[in-house]
Amino acid sequence: MIEKKFDLFASCISQKGRVRGIIIDFKRKSLFIFPNQILKIIDNYRNKSIYHLFSDYKENRKVLKKYVDYFIENDLVLISDELNNFKKISKTYLRTFYVDIFSLELSGLFLNENLPKIIDGNGVICLKIIVKKEEFQIIARFLDIIANTKIQNISLFIEFDKKFITDILRIKNEHPRIEEVIFFNSNKNTNDYVAENIFIEEDDITNIYFRNVSSIENFILDHDYYIESLNHNPMYNRSIHIDRLGNIMKYLVDSESYGNIFKSNLVTIIKSKKFIDFWSISKDKISICRDCEFKYICPDGRIPIKIKSNDHLYFHKSECNYNPYTNEWKNQN
Repeated sequence: MIEKKFDLFASCISQKGRVRGIIIDFKRKSLFIFPNQILKIIDNYRNKSIYHLFSDYKENRKVLKKYVDYFIENDLVLISDELNNFKKISKTYLRTFYVDIFSLELSGLFLNENLPKIIDGNGVICLKIIVKKEEFQIIARFLDIIANTKIQNISLFIEFDKKFITDILRIKNEHPRIEEVIFFNSNKNTNDYVAENIFIEEDDITNIYFRNVSSIENFILDHDYYIESLNHNPMYNRSIHIDRLGNIMKYLVDSESYGNIFKSNLVTIIKSKKFIDFWSISKDKISICRDCEFKYICPDGRIPIKIKSNDHLYFHKSECNYNPYTNEWKNQN
């Protein structure tokens, strides 16, 4: 076996951070943490023989063997004489349409028979619907209007009122595309009324939308998400926000409107420089995030802000719960 060549399996990708690195196994949805030096060696010796590796690191043979054995035992590396015969996973990010996600603040304005044409005409597959108390009674009518669209999943964000619980359970059962319901502005976090994928939270809608990661369990071990993250911010890429008046924005609480969903050409708007630039703020362009080993699998909802002294670098106003320089999480041992 020592004469054979080795490489990471196609479903495994290594990523170094400032202090340490990881290997992500997308097929098994697993995450492995390693010293950067080990990942550097693996990257440098991919498609080379194991003999070549050990010959160059004779003084560290014992430590290196421990890691090689670990890689083999955990099915992270492929060992073969003919590595070229094994198919590689594509790193190409392709989408047919320009937008995937509509986030909208529900109002009577959206009880519009033209809305399904707008949704399907732009390739929207996901809806995030914010519902204030005064608009709760029109949820069912709105869902009926979009019932025949190509929407694949719906998330409801509803201002909390205990009396809404029974109706929401019924509505969720009648509309299987509703993946989750999140009640916001409750008096306290409680599980008293929670059914499957129905959550009650104290936070206001802004804090929920712009939520930071809180633990390693939050990371998204999905290959498509990883590929999108290389050049975009998946939390906002191909997404628009529409306020209750139909105004089109880049995100909730955006200070600028770019047109109206019922009056403007959406494609023209989202192909504008401001939208393209915002969607393209990858973690590599954000201070601190760019040094993190988890940057390409992180669903961080904070809005990046441009650093005035640097045209190509951004920052976040609030501090992340994970520190890539100490590898520690806030409030965790």
